[in-house]
Amino acid sequence: MKASENIDRRIASLVDWRGSLLAHPRTLILTADPNLTEGWKWSSPAWSRRGLVCSVGVFHGAALQDPRGLMNAGDLAKESRGIDLREVAEVGLQALS
Repeated sequence: MKASENIDRRIASLVDWRGSLLAHPRTLILTADPNLTEGWKWSSPAWSRRGLVCSVGVFHGAALQDPRGLMNAGDLAKESRGIDLREVAEVGLQALS
């Protein structure tokens, strides 16, 4: 099965707020760089081009400014950061754009 099909299936299987929350960044990522290749790593969506670019987490997130304080996961890691969400209302989708 292709990675994009795995991602489609994951989004479709999440019938609550998580499906739309996963679909939104996917669209943003592919719009930002249509040359990215969708992948399936660590049982999660990932995007690459000449190496891994992003997954549902930020590998070099420590180097990014986070003025809204969205990154709330991985702060003990040397470089990676993430955003753990429990409800879609926690972060407006515009904040992820």
